[in-house]
Amino acid sequence: MQPTVDSFRALARSSPWRWRTLHFTRHSAAGEVEAWLRRPGELLVRPTDGSVHYQSGAPYVVTYVRSPPDGADPWPDRDLDPGPTFRPDGFVAERPEHYHLEHGDPMWQNYTWTAMLDPDELSHDVDVDDVRSGELYGRDVWWARLRPVEGLREADR
Repeated sequence: MQPTVDSFRALARSSPWRWRTLHFTRHSAAGEVEAWLRRPGELLVRPTDGSVHYQSGAPYVVTYVRSPPDGADPWPDRDLDPGPTFRPDGFVAERPEHYHLEHGDPMWQNYTWTAMLDPDELSHDVDVDDVRSGELYGRDVWWARLRPVEGLREADR
């Protein structure tokens, strides 16, 4: 598939439904860490100092517990995990509203982890151009030039 701006944006929306496990090494100014992600909601991080950090759950979940009135069903029928709308190519056309708030990947140290593992914000409020395919370390990749546009929240940059 030759990537287009539209397919690049759809790929950015698709992360939670494209894979369930990931083992990777992240290189940043803070150093190198090895990490394992298992969806939903488990992240194990091992920095080069040998320490191990385990995070679980969505990064923004707050749970409120309230007793139902006597005789009421404590678990009313509702769709707890609405799925996305898929395109014919298998990418996500539309995500459920606020999906990442309830089902997002665990956060370690800062929001960068959540954003890199589920880059939904790259599907909107950014200018996408120079989209092309290529190869990196023997694997097919897509490249694009991205610039924030008016409307991108400072927290998303």
